[in-house]
Amino acid sequence: MNRPDLADEINELKQKNETLENQIYESDKNYIKRMVDNNTHLDLVLRAIAEIESEIEKEEVIIYLAERRKIGRKPIKEELKKYTEAEDIKTVLGSHITANFTGLVDLVIDRDNNVVFLIKDRDALRIEKAWEIDNIKWIPPNKKHLPFMLPRAENVFDYYRCSDDELFQDILQYLKRFSCLSDKHFLIVVCTVFLTYIQDHPDIHYLAMILFYAIPERGKSRTGKAITHIAFRGVHVVDIREANLFRFSQDLKATI
Repeated sequence: MNRPDLADEINELKQKNETLENQIYESDKNYIKRMVDNNTHLDLVLRAIAEIESEIEKEEVIIYLAERRKIGRKPIKEELKKYTEAEDIKTVLGSHITANFTGLVDLVIDRDNNVVFLIKDRDALRIEKAWEIDNIKWIPPNKKHLPFMLPRAENVFDYYRCSDDELFQDILQYLKRFSCLSDKHFLIVVCTVFLTYIQDHPDIHYLAMILFYAIPERGKSRTGKAITHIAFRGVHVVDIREANLFRFSQDLKATI
C-alpha cells in the first residue's frame, strides 16, 4: 500500500532537483546577481564576475554590485584585475603556482601569516615556502585566492602528536556544540570528516554525501557549516555553479 506522505516527499524532491538544475544552467549575470542579493562573500562574487566573457554583462553586474554593496565601481574593477591576472599568469618570478603535488599534506599558515607547503618527510612534518619537482620550482597560491580556511602550522604540529582516539574525541566534542544527533549519526559525521583527509588514498573510490533532512530551523545549515570548517579544504557553497564546482574539486581538491 502506497503511503501518501511518501508520494509528497518524492514530488518535493523532484521539485528541488528541478530548481537545482535551473540554477546550474542559468546565465552568469543572473547567477551573480543572486550571489550579491544573498550576501555571498565578496571574494566568491569577484571570482564569478571575472569569469564572465561578455564585457557588457560584466559591466552590468559590476554596477549592480556597486549599488547593492554601496561601494564604488573603480575599487571593484581594481580588485577584479587581481583575479583575471591570477587566471592568466601561472608563474610568479619564474615559479609555478600549485596547491597539489605528490607528498604535499596541505597548505598551512606559518607564523608570518604566509601560505606555505606542509610536507611529510618520513614520520615528521615540516613546512616549506617553495618546493622543487623535476627542476621546476613550485610555490603556494596567495591566501586571497583560496575559498577555504587554512590551518595554522603550529596547530597542525600539535594535533599530529595526538593519537587518533584523542583527535576523534576532539572532533566529536566540537560537533556536539552545534548539533544534537544520535551517537550513530555522530559516528557517521566524524568518520566523514576523517575521510575527507584521506580521499586520495587508493582504497577510497568515492566520498559519501550526507543529507540532513528535517523541518526548518533545526540546525541543518549550522551543522553543515561546522563540518565544512574542519573538513579537508572545506568550501561552503550556497549556490550551485558548475564552473565553481569543477574548479574547487579538480584544481583545489576541496571538500564541497
